[in-house]
Amino acid sequence: MYLIIFALISILNSISTKLQSNINSTKNYLLHINEDKNLLQFLNAIDAQFYTNNSNPFCTLIQKNIAIYIKQLPILQNHENYDQVDNQVYPFDQKQFICMTQIQDGIIVLTTDFIINFFQFNYDAIQSNKNNQFAKKIWTADFKSIIQDSDLIIELAQIVFCTSSNQVLIIFPSTAYLLGINQVKTKEQNLEVINVGDWVKRSNRGLTKSIDEFIFTCVGEYGIDIYQQASESLRFIANLDKINLKLEQFNLKDFTLIKLNDFNYKCYFLDLNGDVYIIEIQIIKYELKFKLLTLIYSKGQGISIDTKNGINLFVAYQFSHIYYVVEYYISVNQSIYLELNSYKTRNQIKCLDATDEFVILQGNNHHKILFRSDMYQYQSDNLPVFTYLGLRDFEIFSLYNDNQSTLNGYEIFVGITSTSLFLVKFNIQPYSIRCLSDQTNLSEIQFYQFISNTTTFIETDNHVDQIVTQTIFNFTVQLIDSEDFEFQIETYQILIGIVFFILFSTFLYWIHIQKRKINDLEKQISSGQHRNNQKINNL
Repeated sequence: MYLIIFALISILNSISTKLQSNINSTKNYLLHINEDKNLLQFLNAIDAQFYTNNSNPFCTLIQKNIAIYIKQLPILQNHENYDQVDNQVYPFDQKQFICMTQIQDGIIVLTTDFIINFFQFNYDAIQSNKNNQFAKKIWTADFKSIIQDSDLIIELAQIVFCTSSNQVLIIFPSTAYLLGINQVKTKEQNLEVINVGDWVKRSNRGLTKSIDEFIFTCVGEYGIDIYQQASESLRFIANLDKINLKLEQFNLKDFTLIKLNDFNYKCYFLDLNGDVYIIEIQIIKYELKFKLLTLIYSKGQGISIDTKNGINLFVAYQFSHIYYVVEYYISVNQSIYLELNSYKTRNQIKCLDATDEFVILQGNNHHKILFRSDMYQYQSDNLPVFTYLGLRDFEIFSLYNDNQSTLNGYEIFVGITSTSLFLVKFNIQPYSIRCLSDQTNLSEIQFYQFISNTTTFIETDNHVDQIVTQTIFNFTVQLIDSEDFEFQIETYQILIGIVFFILFSTFLYWIHIQKRKINDLEKQISSGQHRNNQKINNL
């Protein structure tokens, strides 16, 4: 039934594109001979074209890029390196990190021998691009001896931080446990653990996310389980599967979600077969209501899905031996979507992690960065790449204190390998114009044109207007001789000095004249008073 409805909606809905131009007045710039100069930066440009009619131009366009700073903090010492072990095949004779989560001021990490580690952040080191000591171990505790459960499968464990309750949720396929954040940060032994009695045992469990007081956990062919905070534990409130959604099949591979308002969330579900279901969920007093908003049909086997703003949605597919990442525009209020950008590669893509400005395509050891777009582009080709062996688990860095201002301009990820903590800082380098010339023809003036497009979407009933604004920036660059320029500067400085001296001398002379006038007036007043006094005495 839903599929028929969406087929009708796709026919009724439409997207139109309108183009408008914004032409700036021509500006003139000077360039010294042999001067290497970053002339201009375009901070908000998402795409760019650069034109000139000169065969030997002074200036070139520097493409948008990203500066990457990587910090590694070795913790465990093993005789062998298992950082490149894939598919969670862990050699249990060596202690290794399995999973982690960020909490207030630190991270909690679980090892293969069920040891919980708490590391506290050093924000000064995080801010620095040189100091690698960004965290310090505070304590460790033997988790298995606390819960005394011999049936736990450590390689399937997950850790999630529940911000609303200040608890750490440690998840296994059949059970889950809660640790209070206050005791986690202060006590080294005898941690009090709460067994989540309402936890539903599943044979297959994928990603688990916490948002507000709710826990969403992917359970494959069973869809998604939803829990809500209740007292100091969790209460199972709903399951969404193919029966509830009235779908022929629904085998959930990955998901992400954003908050719309209190108790309302938009969920983006990726099926194993590659279909994307966008569903709005409302949860009030343990009761769940939902409606299917949008269906995006498959382009291949589903791998991963993520979004930061709810509008730019990134989906990774696999078809044969080719991996695809497609960026979609998702309308805010309508059941409309638009394909904005795409990228394909033969290198394996394991996971997507989206920020406000880009998405990380996590591979085995090489990880690529795809910038977000706001209008249709041709397939991206050359992407920035950073190499890091054996990423096992990582999260976007979150701040729960007043250090946000010191880290503005950076996107930060924190995570683990099998033996180390790592932190990666990303700083976007915008489009810029760089100029350099060794020519000696001082009479030459070169003309350039920079064009950038930005897009806004205006939504009405069953319709979206895509407004593409083309900004055209024209400028000229004139080559000048450094010695002549310095001579001109010295001449101007001398002239300015002479003018200043004349003005200052004139000002001093004017003050002198005023003082003389004041003295003359005082003398006249004094003599007048003296004559008046004599007349009075004579009387």
